Order: sequence, then C-alpha cells, then structure tokens
Amino acid sequence: MFESINYHVDLDTECQAEAEAAAAVAIVQRSTKNIRAITRQIPSLAEIIKQKPQRYEIVANGNKTLNLCLKTAGAMLYGQNPEAEAANAVAQFLDSKLLPQSNLVLVIIGIGLGYHLLPLLQKTLPRFVIFYEPEPDILVLSLQSAPWFELLTFCQAQGIQLFVQLGTSAKSVKADLDELKQAYSDAGPVYYFEHLHYPHLASELYQQEHSDNSKYCALTPQFLASAISQVNPRTISLSLSHNEQECFRKNLAWLAKNQSSLYQKLHSYQWQNWQLVIWQQHYAMQDKCGKVFSVSANKAHRGTIKQSSLTQDPVVFDFSLPEKLLNTAFATLFKNVKQLQLTIQTASEQNAHFVTERILLGSADYEACGKALENSEYLLVLEPDTDFLYASLFTVAWYQFKGDLYFCQQTAEVEQRITAQYQSGQLQLTDIFIDQPYYEKTLFSAYHLLLEIVQSCNGKSHYFEKQFASLNHYYQNISNATYLTNKQVSEQAPIFIVGNGPSLDLHIDYVVKHRKNLILISCGTALITLHRNGLTPDYHMELERGADTLFYLNKLPASYLKHLTLIGPADIHPAILAVFQKNLLVSVENTDVHQEFTSNFTHFSLLQLNYSYYTVTNFAVDLFLSIGVQKLYLIGVDFGFKNQNSHHARDSVYFQQDGSQLYDYEQTHGSAYVINANFGGECLTISSFDMARKLMGERIALSPAQQVFNCNDGAAITSSIPLRIPNITCTLSTTNAFKQDFLTLFVEANLTTKFEELTQQFKEKGQYCVKQLLSCLDENINAAPIYIASLQRQILNSTISNKIDHSYTLFDGSLRYFEMVSSRFYRCQAEARTNLALCQFWRTYLQHCLFRLSL
Repeated sequence: MFESINYHVDLDTECQAEAEAAAAVAIVQRSTKNIRAITRQIPSLAEIIKQKPQRYEIVANGNKTLNLCLKTAGAMLYGQNPEAEAANAVAQFLDSKLLPQSNLVLVIIGIGLGYHLLPLLQKTLPRFVIFYEPEPDILVLSLQSAPWFELLTFCQAQGIQLFVQLGTSAKSVKADLDELKQAYSDAGPVYYFEHLHYPHLASELYQQEHSDNSKYCALTPQFLASAISQVNPRTISLSLSHNEQECFRKNLAWLAKNQSSLYQKLHSYQWQNWQLVIWQQHYAMQDKCGKVFSVSANKAHRGTIKQSSLTQDPVVFDFSLPEKLLNTAFATLFKNVKQLQLTIQTASEQNAHFVTERILLGSADYEACGKALENSEYLLVLEPDTDFLYASLFTVAWYQFKGDLYFCQQTAEVEQRITAQYQSGQLQLTDIFIDQPYYEKTLFSAYHLLLEIVQSCNGKSHYFEKQFASLNHYYQNISNATYLTNKQVSEQAPIFIVGNGPSLDLHIDYVVKHRKNLILISCGTALITLHRNGLTPDYHMELERGADTLFYLNKLPASYLKHLTLIGPADIHPAILAVFQKNLLVSVENTDVHQEFTSNFTHFSLLQLNYSYYTVTNFAVDLFLSIGVQKLYLIGVDFGFKNQNSHHARDSVYFQQDGSQLYDYEQTHGSAYVINANFGGECLTISSFDMARKLMGERIALSPAQQVFNCNDGAAITSSIPLRIPNITCTLSTTNAFKQDFLTLFVEANLTTKFEELTQQFKEKGQYCVKQLLSCLDENINAAPIYIASLQRQILNSTISNKIDHSYTLFDGSLRYFEMVSSRFYRCQAEARTNLALCQFWRTYLQHCLFRLSL
C-alpha cells in the first residue's frame, strides 16, 4: 500500500535540494537519449511522448533515487530503492519459471520507472515482447529513468519484436495474443510479468491461467505497484493463536451489541477474495493469485498523528475558495490563518496527538487502527472491503474503545452518518482528523468528499457574508417575484437540462435541430454557450446568489435576457432579477434562512427542495423531479472530464478565444482524481463535482418511476440511465401546454410586514450579538483562543430561542471556523504570540461583520 511522499523526501530542505539536483543531471542525459531512440524506432509513440504528464510525476527520494508519485494523492509507487526492488522482482520471476529456449512470448504489465525491462529481456531472450501500460503518463515519465536506448538497441541486435499497448489500447491481453499468434504461427508459450497492478488486466490474467473459469475478484482495493509482491511470495498461513481468537470473539460480541447488522454479516463469514497471512513477520492480506498487500513494516510511527500532519492538514488550512470569494472578509481571515500556520511551534515528531473526533479510512494498517483507538473519543471507520474488515477483527482490539465507534463500508453511509450526527449535535467536526494511513483509490476519493463536508460545516458554506446577503435578498425579492407551491404538473414534455460541461459540445447540434420539440433549461454559464449557438432557452436557472453572477450575464445582450424567464433560489441577488422578463423563485431548504422566509406565506404551502445544492444542475433535477416531470435529459452535466484542460464546454466563459483556459482550473478548485465514467472506463473529477454527482444520484433514486437520461461522456451518475443520443417524440403544442401548466405552480407572497422593517429588525439583533462577541473577546484577549471560542459559542447559542433573532443563522458558520482553527492551534501547542495574532485576526473579522450590519 502506498506511502505518503512525506516518508520519502528528506525533511532537511537543503539535503532534499541536493538530491533533486543530482537526479536532474541524470534525468536530462537519459531523457535526451531515450527520446531520440523511441522517435526513431517506435515512431507511433513520437507524438505521445511529447505530452505533459498530468496525474504522475518523477520525484527524488531523500537518498537520491528516483520514484513515481501519484500527484493528487502525494502517494509513492515505490519504496526507497526502486532499482533493488525491480531486481528482486525479476530474480523472483526467473526462480519461479522454467522458461523455454526459443520463441518465448513475454507479456509485461506496467512500465513504471522501467528498471525491470532490460534485465527481463536479457535473461529471458524472448521472441516477442508486449508492454501494457494503461497510464500514458507513466510511459512518458519512464523516459527519464528507464534504459530505453539500451533496450531498443538490444531488441534490434537480438531480433526481438516489441509491441507497446498504451492507454485505452491496453485493454485485452487475450485479443492481442490471439492476433499475434494468427500473424506468427511459430509464437511459443506466453509468460506474464506483472510489475504494476491494473485490476482489469490482473483479472484477465487470472482467467487465462486458471482453467476452472473461477472469477478473479481481487479488484476492490485498487492498489498499483509497490504494494504488490510477485506471485508466490514466502508467506505463512495464519494459524490463529489464542490471543487472536480471543480478540475476534470479543470484537464479535461488541458488534452484536452495538452494530447488529454488521455482526450478522461477519459472525459466520468466510474469506472471499483475500485472507490474513503472515508476511515478513507482519500481518498482511493475500489474494487468490498469491499476491500480498501489506503496509510497509518499516514505516516509522505508523498510526500516530505527527505534528506536521496537524499543521499541514488540508481540512483546516486548505479551503479551496472560488475566485469570486477571494475578496471577502472571510477569505482574508482564511489567508491570515494560513500565515499563522507557519509559526505554529514544532512539537516532538515522536508523539501521537489526541483528537476528539477521527475518521479512519481503511483498516489494513493495524498499527494505525490501534493508535486511533488510543487517541480519539469518537471513531468512524470506513472499510469498503469485507475481507479486510473481517481480518481486523483478529488483529485490532476494537472492543476496547471507550468512546463512540462505528464501522461503515460505503462512503455514502459515512456521509449520511456524519451529516445526521452533526445536525443532531452528536458531532462537532471542529476538532477532527481524517486519517488516511495508506493510499487506496476508493478511500482516496472518500477523503476528498469528507474534506468538503467538514469544511462546509465549518464555515465554507455559511460564513457571515453569505448568510447576511441571503437574509437581505429574501426580503428584497419578496415583492418582485412569484414562488413555487407544493403542486405537481399535469402536462408532460421532455425536459433538457443543459449544463456547461464538455459534453455539451457533443449535443449542441441535436438541440438546435430539435429545439421546438423540447423544453430547454439552461443552467448557469451554459446560457452563454447556448446564445453563441443561436439558442434561447425556455427557462434559465441560477443557483449562485451573488451579484458577481451579473459579470457573465452582462456578456449577453440585454434584449436577449429580457426575453427569458429566470428560475432561482428565493435569496438570489435582487439585481439579477432586474435583467430578466419574469422571475420564478424557489425555497431551497439547504439554506439556513429559508424558515424565516416561508413564514410570510400564510395561504399557500411552498415546495421545499432538499437536494438543490452544490451545482445549479442539481437544483434543476431536484425541481423538475419534485413537480412530477417524467423524463429528464441531462446535457453537459458531466461532473468530470477526460483531461485537465477539458472541464467545460469550449464555447463557455472558462476558455479564451484561442482555446486556452481562462485560469488554472485545478489550482483553483483542487486536485483531480479518477472515478467511473458514464459510458464505461474512467474520467477525472474534483471533490465538489463528485459531491454534486453523488447528491444528484441520491435524488434520482428517490423517484424510481421517473426517468433521468445521462447523455454525457463524463462521470457516471447513480440511478440515471446512460444514453448516448437523445430520442424524443414531442410536438410544439405539447411543449406550449407544459409551459402554461408550469406557470400555474407559482404564486405571489402575502407580506404581513414591510420588508424594510423585517430587514432592520434582523440587523439590529445581529449588531447586538456581534457586540457581545467582541466584548467577550476583548475581556479575554490573553486567554487561549479555544477558551474564547467556547465562551462565544455560549453567547451565540443563547440567541436560538428568540424567533425574531437571526444571529445564530448569521454567525454560526464563521464561529465554527474560528473554533476549528482554535482547536488545531491548541493541539499543536501554539505559542502565546501566535494565539494572540489569531485572536486579533478574528477581532478584525467581527468588526467587519458589525460594520456590514450597521449599513
């Protein structure tokens, strides 16, 4: 299982720089020679090797050896000495095989750094060699490390025919071998050397090597390279000791009492794809093929939360704020905290740190599991693979935990539990650590989703400026729009929900051709793409509330907008309403202020939408499913992209006229990672897209009688129906009937108090509350920030019982951010001057809040 890059680089920056400089010289020399050789002898790869790697990079270990790093995870594919690892793997392969003297076909899975390639060919002298590398990045990077020049020269001298199957071509070993044997009837027996582990290829190899047609199921933990020992390693079947059996018995008893559904699953469980073994004197898991997956036994301080882990924790210190929020006071507070992050005093790296709440991703690092039990009060464990979870019952004394412990096997289950316990007050999420002891694909994706949830709960989604604007806008809009009631449509028509994802480019011609026979819904910036292609939507939807939305709307002709009907949240900025012909507003329940708003409707029941957040396309799907539309077609709703530079439609505002990005999308929105694609295979996504995708899937699942067609070459959306080309049969009269019926669902508000009075009321209450918070801060300015935060929490909570006081809604998110940072400074034993600086920054922010309320 992959280790973090932090365990490989030299913490002494000067020594690490020296290692990188030494590696750079060798890289330049080898790259130049390799590029010439490949361009000359394998011209089909000439264009590919010019590409810039996106997902992987070459890095230097602290000991001056090279390594491969998965950038988005900071995970290393090899250990400290990749050349020695490759040599050992080749030796083990040769020891286990009785190779023929001629016509050998050698299949090599994975190029990696390439240290294994030349020794394998020199020792086996094959007639044919087929390289499989599903990751083109890795081939490109291998030019910096592998002896390609020497290898190609050797093949030429020995008459070895070499084939490279790269990227999407690296799919089917069987089909390629059948083709080879048809072309070369004298091709001999086939031998396989698996250097990197790609699950789809590993499954096929297993099928070919086992005549019983049994399925190779070792696919769930998608590790790649250094986690894998070659087939038939020296493992010891585990003969359970009394201690292991007793641990298992007590863990089962604990499960029977505390998590009965999991107990029913595990109490008579049998190994499916993996089993627990002893390897190199440590516990490990071994699959059907004999491959061993194990956390490095040499990893120092396994399971401890190191000081650097706390001070560099992305959950606390790396809020990826959208560009439009970078000028807010909240963003300034965040940037000031980032500066203080560098001044937190360095504590001993040997010490484990206690945190109140911990989420542990994966149960295969048994040392990490034990440390988590010792240093947490609340522990939530995510382990998707049942074999791995079952193994931990023998090796980890879960039953000894005195706090709140719960096991989950799906990321969605973790999300639901965290959300429910946060809303009920069981979880605070301010003193929390998401513990990822090792890299694994599913767990890595879960980390990003959980990070987004925790940050959203701690101010990112409901800081003061956002809440203040929402309340203001609610009351200003109430006399200028109509609102969606809790009714359903009686007419039906095909609804095309158009996002601005890259797949919009694939379907724009179809939409133009069939425009009169469908209801066209533009979502956010997709409106610009539609306008550039001569299209006018029936309805335009916005979820963003801020006036900055006008920035892109103003790129469109005013006359064009004045022919459009807007559908938006009830707290959208009033200036946005002014540019449209008609405004239809909806109460979106995920906003904390909707209850204050809905009290103004005394004769109507407003429809409350529960799944209308993260993206405007979520809003659209939630709305039209909720009013009873039977068929929705998603166009440009990708939630993913095939490469880093294709994240939106080409005609969108995210690209300039020459096709280049307007700004570095990954740098602004966070690192991309791989998920399943809609039409098979994989695509890239970012955490905010992934959360929106999952939420949309949950919403669609609530309406099984209705159909949502995903027509995009992007991410798979659970419960939607993949459909490459829409197929609609509808008439103009049908669409007109739907539009007339749709308008009957909206009514005007019944104001009992003038909005000016309501606005003044919440401002006065807010001013009084923030003055109390400032007074509390000034009186305790030399105290620890965590103590000040606790006093301010008491003040804010006391306002909840007053129905006309919205202070809790206004300040809860921002205070939660201060509580989270204060907790982390406390755990890191921040110096007094650092604590004082934090309090001063917090004071400046509260003064800004007071100023806004007084306007």
